[in-house]
Amino acid sequence: MFTANVVQFVNGNPANLAFDIFGTPVGPDYVDVDIDVSITHPFPGIHQYDGYDVRGVFMGSGSETLSYGSNLDYPSLVTDQHMKDYNPEGLDDEYMDPYDAPVGNPDGYTRWFNADEFIAPGVLGYLQGKLATPGYQDKLTATLNGYKYFCDGLDPESDAWEWLTDGTNADGHGLFSAGATNTRNYYLRFPVPTPGVAYGYAILATWGEPTANDDPADFVENAVEAVALSVDLTDSIYYVSDTDWGGDFIAEISPFIWEHAPSTILIETGVHSAVESFDPGTVLTGGTDTYSTYHVEFTVDDVTEAGYDEYWVILEYGEYDYTCDYPAPAPDATLAAFFRYDLYISDIPYNKDPVCDLELVSPTMPYEGWATLVEFDASGSTDPDGDPLTFSWDFDGDGTYGDPYEEGTDDNPSKMYDEDYTGPVWVLVEDDKGGETECSVEVDITAYAAKNIPLRSGVIARDIAIDHADGDLLIQYSDAQVWRYTEVDYYQTGAMLATSGTGAHFIDVSPNSYFICGGNRTSASYNRSFSPTGSPLGTHSNYTKCVEVAGFTTASYNNYHCSWTGFFWPDYIWINRYAPTGYSGGSGYIMTNATGSTRLHLDYVMGAEMASSSGGSYCYYVEGAPENRVEGYICYSLSSNGISWASGNNPLDISRDNTNYYYVLGTNASTSDPEIRKFNATGTSFGTFGDTSSISSDPLRIEGGDYDGNVFVLHGNSTDGYFVSIFFPDELTE
Repeated sequence: MFTANVVQFVNGNPANLAFDIFGTPVGPDYVDVDIDVSITHPFPGIHQYDGYDVRGVFMGSGSETLSYGSNLDYPSLVTDQHMKDYNPEGLDDEYMDPYDAPVGNPDGYTRWFNADEFIAPGVLGYLQGKLATPGYQDKLTATLNGYKYFCDGLDPESDAWEWLTDGTNADGHGLFSAGATNTRNYYLRFPVPTPGVAYGYAILATWGEPTANDDPADFVENAVEAVALSVDLTDSIYYVSDTDWGGDFIAEISPFIWEHAPSTILIETGVHSAVESFDPGTVLTGGTDTYSTYHVEFTVDDVTEAGYDEYWVILEYGEYDYTCDYPAPAPDATLAAFFRYDLYISDIPYNKDPVCDLELVSPTMPYEGWATLVEFDASGSTDPDGDPLTFSWDFDGDGTYGDPYEEGTDDNPSKMYDEDYTGPVWVLVEDDKGGETECSVEVDITAYAAKNIPLRSGVIARDIAIDHADGDLLIQYSDAQVWRYTEVDYYQTGAMLATSGTGAHFIDVSPNSYFICGGNRTSASYNRSFSPTGSPLGTHSNYTKCVEVAGFTTASYNNYHCSWTGFFWPDYIWINRYAPTGYSGGSGYIMTNATGSTRLHLDYVMGAEMASSSGGSYCYYVEGAPENRVEGYICYSLSSNGISWASGNNPLDISRDNTNYYYVLGTNASTSDPEIRKFNATGTSFGTFGDTSSISSDPLRIEGGDYDGNVFVLHGNSTDGYFVSIFFPDELTE
C-alpha cells in the first residue's frame, strides 16, 4: 500500500532498538564505530502489521550533490559521517587510498524520509529517534542516505543481494514478521572533531492494506524500487597524462526485482561530463525470476587523474513518486533507487581484449559424407588496441587449445574430420599483452573414413575390384571368401558374397557385374566365375597368373564375363579371353617369355590391365623385381613394339578407370613411401596422388577410379591388419 517510517513505533519502547558495539578504532581525523543494530518488531503476533523490505537508514550531513538532481545531497567520504566497508578482501594499501577503504557496506541509498524534505513527523516523514543524536536534526542535510536491509533469516554481515537471489530466500518476500528481531552490522565513520559521533536514522517498512479475513498472505507489499543491486564492472578507465587518458565505462548491472522493472537506468560518475541514460529494454541481457541483468557501456570524457573516483547507479520507476494521498510534504520527484560504488582509474592504459569473430565456411551443416576438411574463418577478429593477434583451436570440444589442422592458416584453418562429431569448435584469440577472448561455432558431422578403412580381422586380403554398375567393392580373401563393400554405407562394413577357392589371389568384375576369381598358377580349380549375386558359374580350365576384365564387345563376349588370363606354356605367355557360357570361343595370343624392356616374363608380372572397347588397343602389365617396370603392348597382336615406360620406382599393380586413364600403385624407391601415378593411354603422366602417407601399411593392390573418379588402394599385412584407402580426384597433384 505504501512505504512508512516506523521509528515512532520503535520509539515507544527503546528495547525495540538495540546496539552492540564491537570496536571504535580511532584515526588522526576520524573515529570508526563497528556496531550491530537490532530491530525488534513492536507488535508481536499481530501479523496484519508484518513488515516487508525493512531498511535501517543511517542519516547525516550531505556535502556533495548529484548532477542527476540538484537537491540530491549525499555524504562526502572525507568530511561527512558515512557507512563503509571495513574489511575489503585482497586489497592492498594503494587501493585503499585516498579513502582508506572502498565504499561497499551500504546495501543501497534512499531518498525516503530524509530530514530535509520529509518534514512532517510521523510515519510519512522524518521523526527523531530516541537513540539519535539529540538536537542534531537540523544538520541532517543529506537527502540520500545509506541503509542496511533487514528481514527474517538474513545474517548481520551477509550481502543482501546474494542472500535474496540465493535459492528460495526470496520466497519470503523480505518478510520482517511481527515480533521478530533482526540484526545487521554497520561500520560507520565519523570525522572528528566535526561532526563527531552525530547521526539520525529512519526505519523504512512497506505495508499492505488489511483484508476482511486477516490472512497474513494478503498483507504482502514489497517496495517498488530495487532494494539491492549487483554490479560487475570491467576496469578499463585510465589516466597517464592530460593528453593520454580514456577508457570505457562497462558494467553488467543486476537489480533485485520483486515485480517492477526500472523504467530508466542512469549512470553518474566523476569521469564523465553527463549522466548517461539507458532504456532497460534495449540493454537487457539476461537474469532470473528475481533479478534482471543489463549491460551498460559508454566512453568516458572527463578523466583528470589516476586513483579513485566513484559512480552511482540510479534506477528510476517512472510511474511512481514519493508523495502520498495523506497530506504530508514530500519531494515531487520520480521514485528511484540509488547505489554508490568506487571507481578505480589506472595510471597505465588498460589492454582491451580482442574481439573474436568466427565463421564456419564449409561444408554446410549438418554434414554427412566422406571424411572432409571443414574450413573455419576467424580472420575477422580484431583488437581494439591494434595489437597483433594469435589464434589457437579446440576442434573437438575437449577444452584444450592447440589442436593441429591440415590446411590453411592459424586464423583460417581447415580441419579434417574423419569420424562423427557434434558440438562446438572453439578458437582462442590472444593479443601480445595478455588479452584474450574465445568464441565458437557448432558443427554437426557424420564422417566416414576414406583412408585406412579396416577390413576383416585376422584374414589376408589379396585383391580388390570395383563393380562399376553400383560402385561396390569386392575383396578377395585368403580363406576363399569374397566380400562385398557397398558404396551406400561408404564402404565402412561388408558382407560375404561368394566362396571362391583358398588359392584364389585375384578378382575382377565385368561391366555387367559378373566377377571372376583367379589363382596363382598352382591349380586350374582356383579360377572361377560368378554371377552378380555370388552364384558360381563354373571353373576355368587354364592356370591364371593375373585376372583383368576385357571391355571388347565381340561375338564370344555375349554380355557375360571376359577375362585376361595368362599361363606358363614352356617358354611362352598365352593370354586368353573367355565367355563364361561353355567357355567356348576363346581367343588367345602368345608372347615370348623374356626379360628386359618391351618384354614380359610371367614370373614377374604382378598386375595387368587392358583398354575398354573405346580406349584403343593397348594392354598394360606391371612387372615387379627385378624388372620393376610398366610395359605397354598392342593388344590385337601383342607385339613387343608397343609402348613401354619405366616407373622409376617399384610398381605393384595397375588399374584403369571408365575414361581410360591408368593408375599405377607402387613404392617410391628413395623414400619407400606408397605412390600412385596417373597416366593416359599413351603413357603421358598426369601426376601423383597426395597424402599417400595416410596409407598405414604395405601397399598391395589398386582399383582404378569409379564413375566419380575415385581410386581404391588395398594395403596391409598380417601384423597390422588389412585396409582400403580411397583417393579422390582433387587429391591428384602434378
